[in-house]
Amino acid sequence: MKTYNLNIRAEYLKMILDGRKTIEVRVAYPRFAAMVAGDTIRFNGEHEYQLASVGRYPDFQALVKSEDPRRMYPTDPDNLLTVLREIYPPEKEALGVLAIHLRPGPAAAAE
Repeated sequence: MKTYNLNIRAEYLKMILDGRKTIEVRVAYPRFAAMVAGDTIRFNGEHEYQLASVGRYPDFQALVKSEDPRRMYPTDPDNLLTVLREIYPPEKEALGVLAIHLRPGPAAAAE
């Protein structure tokens, strides 16, 4: 199993830590291509979560149609698509999109 180090904005990290955000969205950069269930994500160098599964989509529209927006952006799920497109420009979205399903607690608690 592999560990991925990801930086995340404080507002989104808080939602993960309090259990409201259970899916992290990333564009499919080559370094994330091999992500699989059982791998670990370390957010901001300290908060570890185990991957329950990874959904792969061609674009944000397909992601929003297939996954529950409340699990990705609980504070304003109806605007998830707009927020994602503000974060990632079209050329990044064109790489594909990952829905990274996190276990409810840190990886250490899952062991």
